[in-house]
Amino acid sequence: MTSKPNILLFSIDSLRRDFCTVYNESEKTTPFLSSFSNDCHVFQKAISPSIWTLAVHTSLFTGLYPREHSINDKDQILGDHPTIAELATKAGYTAKSFGFNGWLRQGATLRGWEHTKTDPWPLPDGLGHYAKKIYNNLSRRTFTHKPEDEHTISKALDEIREINEPFSMFVHLQGAHYKYRPNYTAYRRFSDGGRRMMYSCSKKQQKVYNSKVGRYIQNDMTQSEREEVLNMYRGEISIIDDLLSDFINTFREQRPEEYENTIIVLFSDHGELFGEDGIYGHNFSMNDGLIRVPLIIYDPINAIDECSQESIVQLNDLYPTLSRICGFDAPGTNSTDLNDDREYAFVHYEAAQSMYANMLGEMKEKNIHKDKIPPRELYSIWKNENTKRVLDPNQNKLDKDDILVSRLNDHLQSLDRLQRRGNETASDEVLDNLREMGYL
Repeated sequence: MTSKPNILLFSIDSLRRDFCTVYNESEKTTPFLSSFSNDCHVFQKAISPSIWTLAVHTSLFTGLYPREHSINDKDQILGDHPTIAELATKAGYTAKSFGFNGWLRQGATLRGWEHTKTDPWPLPDGLGHYAKKIYNNLSRRTFTHKPEDEHTISKALDEIREINEPFSMFVHLQGAHYKYRPNYTAYRRFSDGGRRMMYSCSKKQQKVYNSKVGRYIQNDMTQSEREEVLNMYRGEISIIDDLLSDFINTFREQRPEEYENTIIVLFSDHGELFGEDGIYGHNFSMNDGLIRVPLIIYDPINAIDECSQESIVQLNDLYPTLSRICGFDAPGTNSTDLNDDREYAFVHYEAAQSMYANMLGEMKEKNIHKDKIPPRELYSIWKNENTKRVLDPNQNKLDKDDILVSRLNDHLQSLDRLQRRGNETASDEVLDNLREMGYL
């Protein structure tokens, strides 16, 4: 066993903090994580640096805030700044990643990882791109459960059984991202409705989430429909909890020495809204349901202080923290080691231009007045659930004498933008994946 600690990162896309049993005992979605967390640091005030996947993961892997790394759309390439995987590789680590989300295959976000693109519909290799696309469309129309995360966990488990130390592994799980298609057994854990009810609400969910206007401006979800969508969301979370149980227990049983030398980090990149602020999804808002995220760290080598669990932390703070623990030669950033005090958290949001333009086109087609256009940019400073400010740079006239506003402005003005390396063209397969998730 190497003296260098291993790193195992699990990103659970769109998992709301208050839908986890660990943080809300009234929810019964994550019994395994609740049990596992007894041996972990459970961070009560973890804030994401942004509210959508590409911006958040780029921040997490670089320690840079979104305004610094400037990666907020397809086709963009991260500039000259080392990712955590590049630092790990330079230090002699094996770096592997698993998942299929199209955003994570953009922007050089996974630079440094040897990436295995898992398939949401694992079909024979002989089938071409269009054959898989047809199968995907048929499965979507019949609301068939998509075994995306099962395939990702299977591939990652095969690797964890054999991987050489020291290693750094990143696993991205997608099931809690809309649109929700849990298997019927998982759905029934939370709903008394039958298959007909599940099918009916799945159709309504598709209608709302397939339209950006429906998601962000004019949704017509009834209260009963909303509750069934929430139950499908809960079902997806419970499937992920089962998969994490399989993975972590298998790792612990089959490689016990390596397990006790591995920092395991479980987090969500952002939350999700279900009608709060009139929004379904995760754009155009700084609601706590989006920016407060679960963060759970198994730390068998006692590298993180116990008191930090009650402190304000951000996901991008993992960059300096893991670099310290593993001895990586990381550049300085505006992120903060989890063992150091942070007075405020800062959240940056800039909508992807491709998605925003698509929404504006839909609004024009439906003759929706321009005063309904949501802000493309938002920034927030957070101290606690009762103390935060939100800035729309194109609209807000906030009190400059307000200390929070002053600190937020100081923060934004202190950041230098990293020059991007240029552009790349997204593949057809990536574009299909982004369309399916409702971005294009």
